[in-house]
Amino acid sequence: MVLAALLLGGGALQRLTTASADGGFLFGLSPAGVRIADTRPAVTRDAMMAEGAFADILYVYDTLFSPDGKWLTYIVDAIPKSRAGHQYYVYMVDTATDERRLILDTKTGPGLDCSFVWVGSDAPVLFRGDFAEEVARPTTPSGPAWGRAACVRGQDPRVRPGVGGIAFRRVSEESATLWFVGPEEGAEPRPLSGHASVFGSIEWAPDGSRLAFLSPMDAEFGEAVWTVTPGEDPALLWALPAAEIAWSPNGRELAVKTQSDELVVVTVPGGGEVRRIESVRTFTWSPDGSALACVYLPDVAGPEELTYLPASEGDPRRLLVSRVADGWDFGVPRFGPDGSTVYVGGAGGQDVTGDGQYFPQADRCLYRCDVGPSDAHGPLQVDGSAVRPVVSADGRFAVMVVESTEGSFLWGLDLTTGAASDWGRAPVEKYAYELAWSPDGSLIAYEDNCSVYIARLAPAAGG
Repeated sequence: MVLAALLLGGGALQRLTTASADGGFLFGLSPAGVRIADTRPAVTRDAMMAEGAFADILYVYDTLFSPDGKWLTYIVDAIPKSRAGHQYYVYMVDTATDERRLILDTKTGPGLDCSFVWVGSDAPVLFRGDFAEEVARPTTPSGPAWGRAACVRGQDPRVRPGVGGIAFRRVSEESATLWFVGPEEGAEPRPLSGHASVFGSIEWAPDGSRLAFLSPMDAEFGEAVWTVTPGEDPALLWALPAAEIAWSPNGRELAVKTQSDELVVVTVPGGGEVRRIESVRTFTWSPDGSALACVYLPDVAGPEELTYLPASEGDPRRLLVSRVADGWDFGVPRFGPDGSTVYVGGAGGQDVTGDGQYFPQADRCLYRCDVGPSDAHGPLQVDGSAVRPVVSADGRFAVMVVESTEGSFLWGLDLTTGAASDWGRAPVEKYAYELAWSPDGSLIAYEDNCSVYIARLAPAAGG
């Protein structure tokens, strides 16, 4: 199979947020109409250690389903027996049989998007800086996905939305260049830009028209923001020092977080500044690109605040104040599907130890905030501490772990209505981490104590 067959259609990377598509398992159901049918360990730490390659396994990161849900990938951070130091290993698992293979070992990680993307429904493309060939294409069109992987010399791949092809980075000593491999048959990598940041963000516009990236070229100091369209010369967008960038969903603006934690909204093209707010730690765009939800610290000695920030005109509006006095509390905020509500995790301010000890950030709530005139907000009613919510790509549902003295449970949340329901206990030794959701909504994967479990969902009785 040629690489073009893998890249045509430009399927997007789905990392930690997977789709609940119309016609999928969750279509037409409410959270109360779902339960866990069964849970199994797809991969155990003991089995990986018994294979004899590792002296120790430190962490398991980034569980991720393929777009068709037939495969699951995960990264192992381990100390190999063959050499000192740790390294990252990318494995692939058949979700029907639990058969698994090592598909990549790399020094880049732990994020899968440093070394690996899915294109199409189940075609993996692997990236590593020291591959001998620029592109090594698979020779068989069928069989397990690990036998159909294409290999590209480079790292940090980004699939071009809608158009197809992949942008990636090549790093040499202390410099980096950007490259692009197109979707056409027999495509070979070609340079996009001769200057880029070694570690800086690389982000396609939502329509795939241009790529935004960071570079020290022409920066006042630090790294500036540039954009490039394949086949054209790069253009400087914003010269002040940038640390993080994110396109608005409408593609007309770019949110830039500076090295001094300012959040600046600039127009594309042109780079005109339309909004600025200081002391921002994390943020997210509304579904229509008209506003942002920001977690910021107005006073270094005070609590964090969740703020609704119109992208261009209108006053910022405070939605929620943390219960923790010294900041660093709220998680990443998420908008509901119509943009009228914002969800964020924060301290619940309750004693969860049972022995009189008080840890203000130990018990977690998931708060729902109305961005309209009513300014209503409050915690969702769940029986325990709500952590690590994972939102479906369509923005309608979330799955989260609720921890209590009785154990860890998986809960579902309808982001449209705020309704939440207990889906059942997750049989874990310690905590359920690294949640991932299959695209059809029927499977949930999570890590516990370096083992990977798969829970299968089913309609509840009467649901």
